[in-house]
Amino acid sequence: MNASLLLPPNEETKANSTKSENERKKIALGKGYSLMDWIRFSKETIDLAGNKGILRPITLNELSKHNMEDDCWMAIFGKVYNVTPYMKYHPGGVDELMKGAGKNATDLFVQVHQWVNIQSMLEKCLLGPLDTSQKVFNSPKLEPKSKLNLEVKKNLLEIPVLDSYQSNQSCNIVLYTKCKNLSTDCLIIDKSKDPDHSNFLILFLYIPSGIYKYYLEIPAAVKENYDVKFSKEGKIEIVLSKLEQIHWWQMCPKLKFSAEKIEESNAVKCFKI
Repeated sequence: MNASLLLPPNEETKANSTKSENERKKIALGKGYSLMDWIRFSKETIDLAGNKGILRPITLNELSKHNMEDDCWMAIFGKVYNVTPYMKYHPGGVDELMKGAGKNATDLFVQVHQWVNIQSMLEKCLLGPLDTSQKVFNSPKLEPKSKLNLEVKKNLLEIPVLDSYQSNQSCNIVLYTKCKNLSTDCLIIDKSKDPDHSNFLILFLYIPSGIYKYYLEIPAAVKENYDVKFSKEGKIEIVLSKLEQIHWWQMCPKLKFSAEKIEESNAVKCFKI
């Protein structure tokens, strides 16, 4: 969707300028440093956080001492992560990630990455809860933007919510698009054929606000065939049948996933005419 359609004509130039200034710059990552590489690396690496699996409260004073590229901690939503191993995998580059180094980076994260499931992405990097009882530092913030500009950016970057639930027989993936009367060709489901990533499911969602890509990690084998249900209110439900009829609570209560917006879309074909 063109940002200018959201504004009066005299605001079009301003919106385009704001879009180019605010959108996150993506850096070309080296070979072996993609999102799927990070998920595999974090899954296979023991003690990624460097704390031997022992979680403890981290004070703001201690957090502030870890602000270097080779020793970088940051707090997001009240939890402290050692993001040093993630540096080379960050799509925005090292410099962008360092803006939150040694700080409570929650505000910065929300303004740039509100759709990212940070608990899943940095699960193995968790050091413990943030202890704010001793001294309070201000969370880093981007320069204030007008209410109108923030609303435009939120509309451009908002990614449809994904949720999941399961029974012994199936695992259900639910997308909440908020788009009415979607047709079946708005969703493409691609099961990875890469032996190293055979437990990944990739979803492509085409709706008027954009094209979205979801990576999902499936913790156990599922059948090749699946059912997809579309509601008139824009909910899409994908039903995966398990090969082994057991609950995955111990392995994975909720499916781990990450999502990104690929580009703006004029996907009129997603709607029934």
